Amino acid sequence: MQRDICENYIRAMQYEGWRLVEERFDDRADPATKQLVIDDQEATLVRAFFERCAAGASGASIARWANGQVHPSASKPKARPVGGELRAPPFL
Repeated sequence: MQRDICENYIRAMQYEGWRLVEERFDDRADPATKQLVIDDQEATLVRAFFERCAAGASGASIARWANGQVHPSASKPKARPVGGELRAPPFL
């Protein structure tokens, strides 16, 4: 069920013109041990996202915070909350 939701979300974003790059997990594996390598910078952000979500923050407020943290430049892509994507044809 969750996988279907994620796949539908990706299709909806692509329908709206977003260019998505899917990185495979094995691309981040240590060749010697085959264990995933954690990116400390990304892990810090992921923890912050989950903490804000657990504290009751909305998707929009997390996106606003992320835009200031991750993409401070107006010329770079910005995170945005889910909303219109759910009304795209793949979900109808």
